[in-house]
Amino acid sequence: MARLSTATRHKVVILRQQGLSQAEISRQTGVSRCAVQALLKKHKETANVEDRRRSGRPRKLTAADERHIMLTSLRNRKMSSSAISSEFAENSGTLVHPSTVRRSLSKMRKKQNVRNRKSEETPVVQEFVVEKIIERRVVEGKVEFYLKWKGFTDADNTWEPEENLDCSDLMEEFLNTLNISPEIDKTSNQQLVEENKVEESSKECQADEPQEANESEEADQPTGFASGFEPELIIGLSQVTLNYERSTDSRGELMFLMKWKDSEEVEIVPAREASVKCPQVVIAFYEDKLTWHSCPEDEQQ
Repeated sequence: MARLSTATRHKVVILRQQGLSQAEISRQTGVSRCAVQALLKKHKETANVEDRRRSGRPRKLTAADERHIMLTSLRNRKMSSSAISSEFAENSGTLVHPSTVRRSLSKMRKKQNVRNRKSEETPVVQEFVVEKIIERRVVEGKVEFYLKWKGFTDADNTWEPEENLDCSDLMEEFLNTLNISPEIDKTSNQQLVEENKVEESSKECQADEPQEANESEEADQPTGFASGFEPELIIGLSQVTLNYERSTDSRGELMFLMKWKDSEEVEIVPAREASVKCPQVVIAFYEDKLTWHSCPEDEQQ
């Protein structure tokens, strides 16, 4: 509750002396009935409306004394509270207990921590303002401007794309110095973008042409026995899987995986053609894969 002024207190007493009730005094002065009752009781007992002297020891350190103690502690963080108390007594002539020094330091540190937290919670946002436009260029169909930033040196100048800028007045002024209207500039930018797209598509076509040519050349080269290579050995059946099932192509023909002499390449060739072109290689393959079993009668003999 707010503390009553001296004039309000005297007014309450005067109205009471005029015969008004406590309720009427409360309505006229705006003071609660409890406060009016307590004030009249105190005036009756002490003949005075001022507050009684409160108990407790008066403050020994002023705000300036507390700042002095804090600075002393910051200058020498290893200094004990007893040493700070002695140093303060020598400088100010006031004796303070080390416990008083500790309480003062603790209170000042809490205040400093609160200030630090507030400063951290309100980060400073740096604003970049364009001071002037120095130059203009086009990179990959995109217009960029060389900017001088307000409050920064020339070493901090940067190239920025047009879509990131919000300084239409400066851009229009700069284009006027080059005798280029903003409408013409937009039209030329669109043309540059279209030209770049055409160039990129032509480059892709040129890059695809050699690959297609290589594929057609590879398709024209002869394969199998028509390539002129001499067969060295048969690695396996079609798909390079060795089992007892017949390996056939889509037409149901048995195929061999052939290794050629003086070459690291292997090719799938028809077994019918291999039997005619290199019968010894085919026989060697089957002999290598066949397993001979003797009859039980032969073993008894």
